[in-house]
Order: sequence, then C-alpha cells, then structure tokens
Amino acid sequence: MRQTVELNGLQYAEAIRYLGYGDAMPGEDVLALLRAGEQALLAAATPQFAYRVFSAQAVQGGIALVGTQLILRGNSILEHLAGCDQAALLCATLGAGVDALTRTAQVRDMAQAVVLDALGSAAVEQVCARAEEHMRASFPNRFFTYRFGLGYGDLPLAQAGEFFQLLDASRALGVAVTAGNSFVPRKTVACVIGMSEREIQSMRKGCATCNLRKTCGYRARGDRCGY
Repeated sequence: MRQTVELNGLQYAEAIRYLGYGDAMPGEDVLALLRAGEQALLAAATPQFAYRVFSAQAVQGGIALVGTQLILRGNSILEHLAGCDQAALLCATLGAGVDALTRTAQVRDMAQAVVLDALGSAAVEQVCARAEEHMRASFPNRFFTYRFGLGYGDLPLAQAGEFFQLLDASRALGVAVTAGNSFVPRKTVACVIGMSEREIQSMRKGCATCNLRKTCGYRARGDRCGY
C-alpha cells in the first residue's frame, strides 16, 4: 500500500538532536538556518511511504515471510518479532528532490547543507510516524512493535534489495539500493514492524548489540537511534 504524506512543518527539536545539541538550544544563527532550511525542504520533498503485511514464521536463523522467498536473518529480528504472527515491511522516503537540494547547498553553503541533512532525518521520521498511524488505523485490533530498521542488531542491511522488491519500491516510491547498500534517495527508511493479537513486550536493545555500533554517526556525537 502506497500513501503520500503532507508535512506542514518539521520537528525542530528532533533536527536539533541530529545536529548534536542534545537538549541544548542552538544560537540564533543556527535557528535561522533551520527556519530557512525547513521552507526549502518542504518545497523540495515528496514524502510518501509503502508497506506490506506478511504472515511471519520463526525458522532457523531468522523470520520467514510466508508466501515469499525472504527470510529476515539474525537473532535480533527473531527477538524483535517474538510473539508476532505478522510482520509489516515499511519503506518511507522524502524523494529525490531533497537529495538535489542538499547537493546544491553543499556547493554553496556547507552549514546550510548540514542543517538540511538534519532536517531531512527529522522529516523522514515524521513520515514513518504517519505510516504507523495509518497502519494502526487499518489494523485496529492488532498490537505493534516499534520500528526495527534494516542494519539494526544483526539484521543485515544487505537484505535491502529483496526487501524493496517485495514492496515494489522502485516503481511505487522511486527508491533503490546501491551495490554498497546505500539507499537512494538518501532520506529513505526501511524497517520491520511486528504485529500480534496480544500485547507485545518489545524492548529496545541499545548500542551493545547493534552491528553498526563501530561506525554509527549517532554514537560519534554522543547520541543514539531508536534501537
């Protein structure tokens, strides 16, 4: 299912966190960049998401999506989907326009480019939140886990190609994955959400069990993601 999203404003607090300020408030110069960047990003973005729900079955080494050839690999996804009989594959993106906007800023004003990158990260999280709202409304009698991104824990980022094929992400969203497992457009999120008929005890694990902990940009600036 594909849906477009209208973003009327961006969450500055989240963008400020991505910039590395934590709970502190940046100076007026950065706030001015945020305000200008917000307007430019909202004009350039084409926010949208797509998701599909599959029956999920635990197998040796991971979670099989019934009716497909894809097995989500690793102990982390097994733990995340424990007690779930379904798994939703979700992809959200801001579209290619934001990439073009950021590339232009990198040539003209690197400070603005950095702020645009942070705003883009905050914006795609807002698109994910809208997608979750849509899913919860569509499946009102189900319980949901939090979003578990490809590359979290030991869930291989290398499975993105198969993941996107099941969502027909190239046609539906204009999303692709490079040979190095980077997403295009850059502000794209791919994640798994578990679904169950019973309340789920789904716990975030933290940095110690994530396979990106040695290269994580969040940790480098004293922050963390949602894992």
